[in-house]
Amino acid sequence: MLSESIKKSLLIVILVLPLIALMVACSPEYPLAKAYVKQNPKGSILLMRPDFVYKSNLMRFDLSDRMSETEKDSVAFYRSNFVQYVSDSAFLEGYINNFVDRLLAGGFDVYAQDFADSFMNAGSKAYIVNLAQLQLEESRDTTYEATGESNDEGYVVQDIIINTVRLNSWIEVTELNADSGKLKKLFYASSMAHDGVTSKLNIIGGGQLRFAYVVDSLNMNDIYDLAYKSGKKYGDYLYDYLMNEYIQKSLPPWVPPGHNLHYDLDKRRIKPSRGEGFQEIKDGK
Repeated sequence: MLSESIKKSLLIVILVLPLIALMVACSPEYPLAKAYVKQNPKGSILLMRPDFVYKSNLMRFDLSDRMSETEKDSVAFYRSNFVQYVSDSAFLEGYINNFVDRLLAGGFDVYAQDFADSFMNAGSKAYIVNLAQLQLEESRDTTYEATGESNDEGYVVQDIIINTVRLNSWIEVTELNADSGKLKKLFYASSMAHDGVTSKLNIIGGGQLRFAYVVDSLNMNDIYDLAYKSGKKYGDYLYDYLMNEYIQKSLPPWVPPGHNLHYDLDKRRIKPSRGEGFQEIKDGK
């Protein structure tokens, strides 16, 4: 049986979600988003790809203070458990293929950098998307699991050290034929792969609780899966950015900017963005 608190929470969700959907549908941005989604093609994209992935190991245990920073970087890299074994070509292929697939699914014509002449002759709304830098950082982090035991301050928490690999992406988007002639913006996004932790509380003799956990260790397949998922997610981010730019430019000047929208390319549904998307880097910051 569900507890009263859970029932109340479910009731709130059931009541609030339709209201949010109604508010989105009634907003001035929604019909503009629908119009944008129906456009096909939406424009041409020239994709510039990096030649390699930057890789570093942030764990620098037992390194001599006499070593230079360059020497520390090198030694730490060859002590890494994951990043030193990543194939740049395989990682980039998974990332870029999924990135491009999302843009094609969204109605864009995508050109590789070797086909710049065809891109320049396309004659439609045009963007240059430069995957300026991809960086993998290996490290360790701490996750926290409640043990079921308690003291005067609340539940006792168990610290669990996990392996992590973070992917940092810097993506430069240049709109050609903009009102100002050329508009360039730089965006940042990051995602992470890490050990999985499964925990549970076992009842032992005398009704006592014993905390136990199992670590599902990170492996190389998880690193390449990070490339696939990140390429797909950032393709969605770019679609949403361009859609919301279209919306803001199309709104009457007396309408204040509203919340950004997200278009689910799989379910073909317009939704609130929930704050997800690129982080714009301004003034070199």
